[in-house]
Amino acid sequence: MKKVIIGFLAGVIFATAGTALAAPTISKITASLRTDYKVELDGSKVELKNSPLAYNGSSYLPVKEMAELIGKEVSFDKGTIKLTTKEENPVDGHPTTNKNIGSQSDYDIKLKKLSDEKSSLSIGIETFRVLKKDSVDEKAIKKFEELIVEYNGKIESIDKQITELKEKYPEYAK
Repeated sequence: MKKVIIGFLAGVIFATAGTALAAPTISKITASLRTDYKVELDGSKVELKNSPLAYNGSSYLPVKEMAELIGKEVSFDKGTIKLTTKEENPVDGHPTTNKNIGSQSDYDIKLKKLSDEKSSLSIGIETFRVLKKDSVDEKAIKKFEELIVEYNGKIESIDKQITELKEKYPEYAK
């Protein structure tokens, strides 16, 4: 009788294992194509070739189009969508900033974005300085010092980008 029960259980396991392994990893859903949605990037209206989708309380934008708008390259490899930073400026190593500047508005938006980023980094530096001063933990102090150096480097890069932007588009500089 034991052999019959063991045989039966083995049969059940083998019979169901195949269906579990064959379960699809892709599920069909019902989403709404939202042609009425408008998309803005840094305050400027963006026209997409593919409309956004709405599903289960969330909005979904076409990855490739959006990534390219923010300066990323998109690739797909073995089930992974990869976003990578486009080619950097070979002279000083920071990403080129002067793409898509075609009007005073584009220029002002780019300049404001860079200025806002620089302000955020400056606030971060001041925060790290206060935390460093108030800390007694040597590891924390060292980490704050590293972050201050890193943020100062980012500010230098932004300053170069702002200078580059103003030199390339003197007609928009105020």
